[in-house]
Amino acid sequence: FIVCGRTVSRKTDLIARMQRIMGSACAGVFDEVEKDSTLPSILRATEAARAANADLLISVGGGSVTQGTRVVSILLAEKGKPHDLITQYPDNAPAISPKLSAPKIPIINVLTVPTTAQNRGGSALRDDTLDHRMEFFYPKTRPKAIFWDADALLTAPASLIRTAGTSVCMRKASS
Repeated sequence: FIVCGRTVSRKTDLIARMQRIMGSACAGVFDEVEKDSTLPSILRATEAARAANADLLISVGGGSVTQGTRVVSILLAEKGKPHDLITQYPDNAPAISPKLSAPKIPIINVLTVPTTAQNRGGSALRDDTLDHRMEFFYPKTRPKAIFWDADALLTAPASLIRTAGTSVCMRKASS
C-alpha cells in the first residue's frame, strides 16, 4: 500500500510507474499526506490502508510522508486512540513513551528528497488542537529497505535539493 503526498502522485509519474511495476500486488494508494504529517491526513491514510488490507506500507516522498507512514503502521496495529499512544510529558517527571508492542506491518521508504527522517524510530505529527507535536516512538517501525531511485530524486524541487545539498556540504566543510 503506497502512502504519499499530492505532489508526488499528481505532478510526477513516479506512483504510476510503481503501480505498473507492482501490478496486482499494489493494494492501493493514499496520496493526501499533508505537510508536517497532520493528524487528520494520517488518520485518513490509516483507514485507507486498513480498508485495503495492507500488509506492507511503501512511503514515497520526503520527511512528512516518511514520518506519517510510520504512524500509520502504529495506528493499524495498536489499540487505543492516537493521543493515548504518544509520548507523555508529566510535570516534573521524565517523559513516558507507551509500550507499543503489537506487531507492525513492514515499511519500505522510497525517498524523493534527502531527509533525516529516513531511518528513525520516532515520528511527529501535527495536531492543530495541541500546542506541541504528537510524538510517537517505536524503533521497530524503521524501514526494512530504503530506495534512492534516481528518477524519484529528480522529482524534488530544485530549491529543496539546493538547501539539502548546501547543508551536507556545510557539515562536511566544518568537520
